[in-house]
Amino acid sequence: MQTAALAVVGGLLYGCTLLLVATGLTLIFGVGRVVNFAHGTLYALGAFLGASIHAAAGLWAACLLAPALVAAAAVALDLLVVRRLRRHGEMAVLLFTFGLGIVIDAGITGIWGARSFTVPVPSALSGGVPLFGGQVSIYSIALAAASLAATGLLVAVLHGTSFGLRLRAASENPATAEIAGVDVDLAFTAVLAVGSAFAALAGVLVLPLVGASNGMDLTVTVLVFIVVIVGGLGSLPGTALASLLVGVILTLGATYASSAAYLVLFAAVIGMLLLRPFGLVPSRTE
Repeated sequence: MQTAALAVVGGLLYGCTLLLVATGLTLIFGVGRVVNFAHGTLYALGAFLGASIHAAAGLWAACLLAPALVAAAAVALDLLVVRRLRRHGEMAVLLFTFGLGIVIDAGITGIWGARSFTVPVPSALSGGVPLFGGQVSIYSIALAAASLAATGLLVAVLHGTSFGLRLRAASENPATAEIAGVDVDLAFTAVLAVGSAFAALAGVLVLPLVGASNGMDLTVTVLVFIVVIVGGLGSLPGTALASLLVGVILTLGATYASSAAYLVLFAAVIGMLLLRPFGLVPSRTE
């Protein structure tokens, strides 16, 4: 029982990390109806940039600078390429982001090589908290809190500001929003920047736990797409619920059937989609 309780706690904490990455992907799809296949590689890029910045200026500087650099690159790509491709349909953007992910992966290998980078846990957040007869990492708790805080701030902006109202209008009905004076292209650029920054921030925050290594984006990409689909495409509440569920199911599977953890997860996902084919909390546009 204690083992199961610790696994659930660990799954919830891991789910919060997935939430930070998946929120960005959900936001981008919600406003632009763009499936960003490069999103997972932005997570890896954030981790590698964060490792380099950490070596020069520390982890907290990395948490600020790496997401800012990734967001700036995303804005530049949108203005130079993606905005034009969106006029040719969703498939053109999808193929571009798929290719972009491959290019970013190759760029990471070309710049940082086939090495892994580790970052120590900040001394103020080292150690663990006794719980259910075991220990829960203080840093993992802090990471989950940071993820929830960032997501909560985004929700506050979306529902408490006029800019957020414009973003939600662009998400629910872009054509009507444009007639009402909403700059849909600017709205998409904004959410692309925020979503990319969230992915990069998640990559930086996990450095003390898993480090930065080639291919680290592959598992996260699969899990994040599962989260977004199970939660409901474009649905932030669904993304939050699905992130926690996926984290718990995966951790319980790893605890009791380590060799079949992903098989357990995929079976659960299939069951959820059979019961809720449009997701746990479908968006209003479904």
